[in-house]
Amino acid sequence: SLLQLEYCLGMIGGRPRKSYYFVGCQGEHLLYLDPHEVQPALLRDRPHLPSCHFTRGVLTMRLADIDPSLALGFLCASSAAFNDLCERCARIGVEALPAFSIADAPPDYKRVSDTASELWPDGEEEEDPDLVVV
Repeated sequence: SLLQLEYCLGMIGGRPRKSYYFVGCQGEHLLYLDPHEVQPALLRDRPHLPSCHFTRGVLTMRLADIDPSLALGFLCASSAAFNDLCERCARIGVEALPAFSIADAPPDYKRVSDTASELWPDGEEEEDPDLVVV
């Protein structure tokens, strides 16, 4: 649903050690471009050079096969468009597991710092790679 929003520029992700630029979806498949595949640039005097467009056809990947570590890109031309994007993302998040959260204010890092001081009064945090205090 996020890729179908008019504000969405796509997302970057893929599989371990492979990164792709996803530009759309069709059913349970994501449509993508491989940014590592070099193609000739379009020239002003030859804007319809066929070799520059989908040399191998449209590439697809099943949504279930994608690595969950992704970067989403959105472009909003105004604050009204940004507010609209936030509302639409909130609605999508109600229908399915949200991909991200949107907050009205930045985190209160002072409060988080005070909590960390209470947990580790000596200033020495225990090393635990599975615990992150934000």
